[in-house]
Amino acid sequence: MQEIFINTVQDFNDYQGVETLHPLVSVVHVENTEHIKECMMHYGLYAIYLKENKGCKLSYGRTPYDFD
Repeated sequence: MQEIFINTVQDFNDYQGVETLHPLVSVVHVENTEHIKECMMHYGLYAIYLKENKGCKLSYGRTPYDFD
């Protein structure tokens, strides 16, 4: 599994393929980006994901979260 390290807003925006408008804050609509591939992401910043669909499985540390 691929590991991705994201330490800045610029890193995140580059990964998503969107323009960086502010160095500290970014809002990305995932519908406008490529599909997120299965990978292990390491964040050196805070990220908040808002989702509408069910059927999403995430893990935080060693704890899996099932949003079915």
